[in-house]
Amino acid sequence: MLPIKRHIDLRVVFMRVLEAKALALLLISLGSCYFLLHVDRMIVPAWLRYCLRRLRITPWILALLVLCACQAQLFSLIIMCPMEAPIDSFDTLLASNLRIFALREEFDDLDDEFRARYALAFRLTGNLTRFFQLRNSFNTSWAYPITAVKWVVMNELQSYFQRPVFRYSELCLSQNYPYSILLADESIFRRRLMMFTMRSRSSGLINYWMRHSLIDMVKADRMKIKDYSTPSQVQPLRLQDLRYVALCLGVGLLLAATVFVAELLPFYVNVWLDSL
Repeated sequence: MLPIKRHIDLRVVFMRVLEAKALALLLISLGSCYFLLHVDRMIVPAWLRYCLRRLRITPWILALLVLCACQAQLFSLIIMCPMEAPIDSFDTLLASNLRIFALREEFDDLDDEFRARYALAFRLTGNLTRFFQLRNSFNTSWAYPITAVKWVVMNELQSYFQRPVFRYSELCLSQNYPYSILLADESIFRRRLMMFTMRSRSSGLINYWMRHSLIDMVKADRMKIKDYSTPSQVQPLRLQDLRYVALCLGVGLLLAATVFVAELLPFYVNVWLDSL
């Protein structure tokens, strides 16, 4: 079972807004503004100077559009923050920060090729008590292997939560176990076993047993009905939430100071040369 998809980090939100294309377009607009403001100092033909004067407002409008678009996108991402990319394969799991917390004995029973390829996706333990404690307490720091029957019980317990915490994943480990029931075609038990399985499923006996296993385990004091989900609360704005805004402000002020010094440098260089 895998944790429910989480919202993307605040850093990723700012990185989506401040993409390279938007920053490049903004810098080109500001550079064009600077160029057009100093067109009178340049030696250019009169007709070209006339055309450039008429185009002075264009970079300002373009810069305003870029700033408004970035601000609108930032507000939309903060109000409706997108989710992280879903994990639908073991390769995606390897690329994410999530790992499967599993028992070492179960991992050793997996196929050798699978273990060699996806060993980094697992965090193994030999402590059976700790494994069940983390999984039964719905600790979202890890993903956990679970059988389909056990998941019905866990999912039934999640119905008492404020919101679901885990989801059942299609990442199947059972196909990598070298276990199967070998039953010959001519076995006298083959037909009886198939009929028993079919009747149990068609009558709803297995589904009924799985759905009501939670109540039976609660009555036996093996499980407790408790809300393990973390309620989502609106928190006030903190100073550390503005660190990316302060970083952008610092970069902007540094860029403005650099341009200001570059404009004053020729004047003071000429004054210094005249004083020699």
